[in-house]
Amino acid sequence: MNQDELKLLTAKIVEGTASNEELRLYSSYLSYLDKANEGDNLNPSDKESLKLLLKGKIDQQIKLQVEEQLPNPYLKYRNIAAAIVLLCSLAFGYLYIHQFDYRRNTVTPIQLSAVTDTPEIKKVTLTLSNGSRILLDDADNGTIALQGDMEVVKTENGQLKYSARETSTSTKQPLYNTISTPRGVQYRVVLPDGSTAWLNAASSITYPIAFNVNERAVSVSGEVYFVISPNQKSPFTVQTAEQKIHVLGTQFNVKAYPEGSTTTTLLQGSVRVSANKTNSTENNGEGKILRVGEKAVSVNSGLDVQEADIEEVLAWREGFFKFQNNLQDIMLQIARWYDVDITYKVTAKRHLAFGGKISRSRSLKEVLSLIEETGNVHFEIKERRVTVLD
Repeated sequence: MNQDELKLLTAKIVEGTASNEELRLYSSYLSYLDKANEGDNLNPSDKESLKLLLKGKIDQQIKLQVEEQLPNPYLKYRNIAAAIVLLCSLAFGYLYIHQFDYRRNTVTPIQLSAVTDTPEIKKVTLTLSNGSRILLDDADNGTIALQGDMEVVKTENGQLKYSARETSTSTKQPLYNTISTPRGVQYRVVLPDGSTAWLNAASSITYPIAFNVNERAVSVSGEVYFVISPNQKSPFTVQTAEQKIHVLGTQFNVKAYPEGSTTTTLLQGSVRVSANKTNSTENNGEGKILRVGEKAVSVNSGLDVQEADIEEVLAWREGFFKFQNNLQDIMLQIARWYDVDITYKVTAKRHLAFGGKISRSRSLKEVLSLIEETGNVHFEIKERRVTVLD
């Protein structure tokens, strides 16, 4: 790719007019430059101009779209992201492509295979009340299903919208839909009341096609970030295997993967978290009231309220891994995102801790290589299996 082609393609990405194929080409080219330790074919003057252009576009894009979704106390991360872009021009491609994905509300078009750098698109599934399943990526725009009094419509930007049918076929039984993401894919859902739910990889949310006038109740597994439409007459509740979260209007993150403790983190507003265990002291309707910046972690039969790392909580929505836990926790994140199985051949039982922030657009090999640079662990990749070695 020559200098003019690179500048033209970068400008198209910034403007949001690049095709999926052009995005893949751009990502592959940046990966090639990283591996070859080559420059980016821009002279110093053009590079500085391009960085200023990119910074301006990113600031504008984040201001229009992220400020509406994130509480004011955490807007500082927007400035941090912009500063990182100015310092790391090659890393920009990875950062901005994820911002591009969220703007379109679709599955990210650049999913790298766990073993190779071949683009791989995976499917988000809608399960209807009768058990039938629709692959949303393959469905045409327009009405894709009829559910009771509602039409399920796929809009041009890939979202689902529920609207009342002209011909009523009312039923007394509530009808539920489920959105599920596979490993390596994130998705945004607009619920029937206008609330928004972002699903991380290997996650699901089940909800009624029309909420009850007295309560808006959903159930989730995996990790989901919520922005709830306020309605004091109809409280919003989220049910997981270990917790029940009661809200009015707020922003919070629920992490409820089966292999770990359920954690609810509050970013704005107020929530009351109750434990589901029958012998819990928090299941009597009182629960634990969280303040902004706190998280409720399921421990044994109760809840433990702790201070939360907000940057870590928001990292997945912004297109990053934020590693600051032990090796086992890190490998669980990698397994879900790159759709691989993990085995351990570590002779000594020791706590291997790592820290860092890595773009999810990087290939599996690149991420594992960065972890290996600590010198404490090594990896072997064979087909879709990663073996952890001393």
